[in-house]
Amino acid sequence: MRSPGRRRVVREVELDEEIRTHFRMAIEERVRRGEPRDEAERAVRREFGNVLQVKETTRAMWGGLWWETLVQDCRYALRALRRTPAFSVTAVVTLALGIGSATGVFMVANGVLLRPLPYPDPDRLVLVTHGPPPGPFLTTSGMADRDYLELRNHDIGFEKLATFSNQPVTLTGAGEPARLNAAFVTTEFFAVLGVPCALGRGFAADEGSPGRDGVVVLGDELWRSRFAADPGVIDATVTLDGVSRTVVGVMPPGFDFPNGADLWLPLEIRIDPRNGRSRAVAGRLTADATLQGTRAGFASFTAGLPPPDGEVVSSVEPLGEYLVRNVRHVLLLFLGAVCFVLLIASANVANLVLMRTIARGHEIALRASLGAGRGRLTRQLLTEGLVLALLGGSAGVLLAWAGVEALMRIVPAGRIPRIESVRFDGVVIGSTVSVALIAGLALSLLPALYASRHASGRALGTSGRTSSRGGRRVRGALALGQIALALILLTGAGLMVRSFHNMLAVELGFRPADVLTMTVDLPTSNYPDAGAMRALHDRVLEGLAASPAVQEAGAVNWRPFGTRLVSGDFTVENGPDLPRGGYWAAKLAVSPDYFGTMGIRLVRGRVFTAADRAVAPGVVVVSRSLADRFWPAGDAVGRRLALRSDPEPPDWLTIVGVVDDVLQREITGAREAAIYSPYAQVTRPFFLDRMTYVARSAADSQTVATAMRAAVRAADPDLPVHTVASMDELVGLMTAQPRFQSWLLAALSLIALVLAAVGVYGVLAYAVTQQRFEIGVRMALGARASDVMGNVLRRSLSLIAAGLLLGVAGSAAVTGVLRGYLFQIAPTDPMTFLASTALLALTALLAAWLPARRAARVDPVAVLKSE
Repeated sequence: MRSPGRRRVVREVELDEEIRTHFRMAIEERVRRGEPRDEAERAVRREFGNVLQVKETTRAMWGGLWWETLVQDCRYALRALRRTPAFSVTAVVTLALGIGSATGVFMVANGVLLRPLPYPDPDRLVLVTHGPPPGPFLTTSGMADRDYLELRNHDIGFEKLATFSNQPVTLTGAGEPARLNAAFVTTEFFAVLGVPCALGRGFAADEGSPGRDGVVVLGDELWRSRFAADPGVIDATVTLDGVSRTVVGVMPPGFDFPNGADLWLPLEIRIDPRNGRSRAVAGRLTADATLQGTRAGFASFTAGLPPPDGEVVSSVEPLGEYLVRNVRHVLLLFLGAVCFVLLIASANVANLVLMRTIARGHEIALRASLGAGRGRLTRQLLTEGLVLALLGGSAGVLLAWAGVEALMRIVPAGRIPRIESVRFDGVVIGSTVSVALIAGLALSLLPALYASRHASGRALGTSGRTSSRGGRRVRGALALGQIALALILLTGAGLMVRSFHNMLAVELGFRPADVLTMTVDLPTSNYPDAGAMRALHDRVLEGLAASPAVQEAGAVNWRPFGTRLVSGDFTVENGPDLPRGGYWAAKLAVSPDYFGTMGIRLVRGRVFTAADRAVAPGVVVVSRSLADRFWPAGDAVGRRLALRSDPEPPDWLTIVGVVDDVLQREITGAREAAIYSPYAQVTRPFFLDRMTYVARSAADSQTVATAMRAAVRAADPDLPVHTVASMDELVGLMTAQPRFQSWLLAALSLIALVLAAVGVYGVLAYAVTQQRFEIGVRMALGARASDVMGNVLRRSLSLIAAGLLLGVAGSAAVTGVLRGYLFQIAPTDPMTFLASTALLALTALLAAWLPARRAARVDPVAVLKSE
């Protein structure tokens, strides 16, 4: 059997032979009629016409000519790109920057926002909420235990329900003591998510009851790091918070829901009237249930519950949307920014291609005069545009791959959920190819229209120096659009950078330099009451004070920028009656030397001393804002308050000092009104089971950290230490996400600025090239170089000014979306607008000055001779 390629070759040979036979027969016929052979041959050729056109018509009848034509057009396009390396490299690099930026950000957005959760039927997983909104005691909304148990008895579309919460536990007996993130879950938890154990089993239905709950499921990472991936760990025992538990299962790699859990423990739900705790609830919908129907049923269910005390959040939300709720708007913002970059890049290349097409006017007219129709010329230019776009897209994919790899290394830890899902896949590659094809068609459209209108023999007589007014307008409009889009991006980046600078300038209320922190959590199994906890803290602080590496040391239960902070009501003696929850203050327990170690300034009175022990009268130190609110005359010292809303006589505490306000929660938040108690007088274990020790020292941080660990080990060798970090690092973590967002937007803006400058330069440089003859004539008639340069710059200024005006208007309309990301700066800040406009104007003027300078150096004699 002959191959298709072989058959086509045979048919080509047969076609050539048939045409030659027709020629010979026609010539012989004329010779027989008496014509000379030479004249007969010429006459036959005239009658037969274009042999190549006849062949193409015949091939079209065979079928498959489109593929051959496409291959020819692609080869011609590649040859044309090789003949103009400067144009080709510029266009490919420009498209690579635009497509690569868009591909990189889309790859992150696809992994985080669009990729389904790695669970069976993820669209059936929901998060159920009916409880108070997040506040000082809650980080997320959830559902009270009594409401959860009631919901399980109602058929409103849930196949299974599970509730869960996170809590740290201490692992001992498996290497160094470690503080781990444990998820306490009801026994249906793994069935709700549809994820079985990779090793062993999940929880049995009765393992949530007392006496049967001594089991644990390990995470894959914990299993590998602490138990050397030993399959024999099943049925082994581990000690968590002093309690022995049996390992019954190991989860598969990558599973750490909820909130990066290291292990899972069974949770028993018991109704306690004194406990209004709220936990997250996950549910799996039945196969025939809809989200809208379930929401309606849940609304009916909650309407029958007892009236809530205060505000309540009630919803049924897809689990995937809940996980990415904090980053969705940020990613959409950057998707919009890279679309601007892609538009600028496409406009830039479209301008280059259009100018190159105009310069090829002689070639296009010659091909038209030789028989190429408008459709054939248009198809050729479209093919060239697609080839160029695919080359740029291929380079853009490589650029995106390298960029995302670098991005993953600098993205703030824990700030982007589902970051492990970010990878190249068919969706990303398909989207990139689609963008490249659309860009190729778009940037080929104007050149194709130009070619179809100018494919005439009249262009054969021109030198190629002329250009239509319509072409100049199109090129100017493209450059103007680039300037406007670049200014919008530049203004947005300027606002973000200034916002970040404002964060760095915030007065923290303490001096973070040379301060190292170390946090410990005390298990209730070893420290059952406040007295035992205070004794441990005393021993650790004595060890730190004795260390030569430590200059000052103190302790606080909830450090600034920590994960926990408790705020609550209080009562001022002889003061105004505050509405319940109307004015809260942070309640912190500290050591006497905490204020000095942290550099918190004393405003009035004194700080705590060693005399403020449990047997001494109760005292507190308050922050400046609280003192100014209740004692504006500055006489807070000596007054009394209580940390309860209904105090008994023993609850009254004397204010002995006033200190500066401190930022406790976040850089962009307000300074906390705070009440400090000496931990020696604190009797509630909840305020003492977590303590952060702070040490000030000019020594190397590693040396200080070693000394701090040694002090803890000397006090309790089984006590795990976690979160060893300097205050400078903690402050940096608070600004990590704004820094990342600012610099990423600034990088995109820099790309846009360079592309806009290249676009302005290209338009003006081409205009100067087209007008060399005119410039030469003017200079020959007496025009000075400065006049020529001024004329070019004036035309440039009109283009730049129009683009800047359009960009300022666009910035005023668009930068409002940044309002939620800005700190102490308005989205329409005039200084930022002015600086961004000035920077872009200077860059564009520099790009315009180079062609103007070249125009001023035109040699009129050489130009006139060449013409």
